[in-house]
Amino acid sequence: LPEHLLVGFAVDVAGTRIASVPDGGGRPRLLWNGIPVTERIAFQPGRMKPEELLDERNPLRRRVMLDRFGFERFMARAPAEVLDAGRTPAGERELLRVWLRDDEPLVGLKMRCHISGALWILRVPPDTHTCAEAAAWIEAAGGLREYAPTQRVK
Repeated sequence: LPEHLLVGFAVDVAGTRIASVPDGGGRPRLLWNGIPVTERIAFQPGRMKPEELLDERNPLRRRVMLDRFGFERFMARAPAEVLDAGRTPAGERELLRVWLRDDEPLVGLKMRCHISGALWILRVPPDTHTCAEAAAWIEAAGGLREYAPTQRVK
């Protein structure tokens, strides 16, 4: 924002190219899609730590923080509980859960892509209990009975 600009209310910075606000007395209140946020959340999400998300009491702000921080990055760094683990033709996988205060837990399937070798953690519904359930949900197969892969496709 220009140094001389005075904003009397709030600025919603989501979806903009605004990268900072000027120092001084006319600093606006920052919003992200209507949710009040700090400059750190809005402009420096890479500097946040998983503990900050876990300690956040406001579930709406925490969801913005998670979006800015990145689900995959958060799940890889937060203290996650392993609900299930196993091996498939594509490799090892784990079902991870992180409990959140006054909110549903975050659950993700951690697996390695058999083509690129990249590590992925994909979010799945919080009531998922096994890696197989998570994989079936990701594939939108309609349940475990319909999801029964027999080999890895190259």
